[in-house]
Amino acid sequence: MSPTNDKRFLIIFKETATPEAKSSCMQHAKNMRGGHVKEIKSTVIHGFSSSFSETEMIEFKSANFGDHGPIDWIEEDSEFHI
Repeated sequence: MSPTNDKRFLIIFKETATPEAKSSCMQHAKNMRGGHVKEIKSTVIHGFSSSFSETEMIEFKSANFGDHGPIDWIEEDSEFHI
């Protein structure tokens, strides 16, 4: 897909996610996006933002979201920029 079809997403980790799971998840996104992710770390949240095509987001969610994945929630990042 062309970059014009990509959407930017904010991905937030679960509080219970291990450092290894967080690192693995971000590495997965980096591998899919050629290294283009931005980590967000504060006292309130830890996560990252990245652009994904619709197909890439489906693959990313299936690998990292749900009961056993490190991701707490994913939101389309159209209202603000990081």
